[in-house]
Parts: sequence; C-alpha cells; structure tokens
Amino acid sequence: PLMHKELPRFIHYAKKKGILEVQFNTNAMLLTEELAESLIDAGLDRIIFSLDGINPEVFERIRPGASYKTITDNIRQFVRIRDKKNLTRPLTRVQMAVSKDNIQDVEEYIRTWQDVVNDIGFNLRKEPQKLDMMNNTVPQGEHYPCPQLWQRMAIYWNGDTVMCCG
Repeated sequence: PLMHKELPRFIHYAKKKGILEVQFNTNAMLLTEELAESLIDAGLDRIIFSLDGINPEVFERIRPGASYKTITDNIRQFVRIRDKKNLTRPLTRVQMAVSKDNIQDVEEYIRTWQDVVNDIGFNLRKEPQKLDMMNNTVPQGEHYPCPQLWQRMAIYWNGDTVMCCG
C-alpha cells in the first residue's frame, strides 16, 4: 500500500464517506516520517506491521530485500509521531508469521513490542489438508466461515475490490 502516492488521500476520502475502519497491512519499508504523518492526519484507524521475527539475520532471510533495522525504526517512528499528536489512533499492531525459523523468538518478540504497539499478533503456519487419493476425500473437521466476509472489504493496488484479503 505504501507504494501508492495517493494512499493518504484515499484514506481521507474513505473516512469522509463514512467508512468506519480503514486499515492496511505493510512491511513498513517505505514508511517515511512524512508519509507516517500524512497517514495519521488522514484518519487511518489501524495499521498492521508485518514483522516476522526479532532476530535481524533470521528476519532478512525470511524476507529477502527487507531491512530489519529500517522496518523497526519506521514502526517506532510511526508510534512516536502518533503519540506526539496525543492521538490513540491509528491503532498499531506488529504481526509475525510463526515458522520453524523464528518460533524460538516468540517470547522475546512479545517483550520487545509490548510497550511499543497496541497489539501483537501471530499467524501460525498450518499444514495443508492431505487429499485421501484412495477415497477421493478430504479429511473432515470443524468448519467456521471467516466472519470478515460480512465485515470487511479489501481493495487491491489496482482498485479491484474483493470480499477477503486472503
């Protein structure tokens, strides 16, 4: 989202039109001080920072081309700007996709971010269900439809709208 030069204008427009909660996910690589201020002033409600770990080497192996230091500095700067304005929004969240490469860092991740952001989240990787080729079936289990289908709308970079960000 941060690649689009009009993002703050889009957020302002959505808020002006009555959209209750405007949020997006980002890796924060492009989150400059000027852009952070513009997003906050536009009325952004929540920003979710994808940060897959606490160890710079592991993180940069998981996310090639990303800089751990740049991202963490940008997240902290965003929070400082919001707090300096005495605002409670946008709410901030760091989110880690837990894998075998970073699972040992979960507790330190929490300790590092708990006093910085509003929320900390984890996405656990799941093994895809295996098809039973002999019986042509998928193992049955509990099925819960995603409630976000009735709560949210996702907008892609090109303006397409979809029912689910996934």
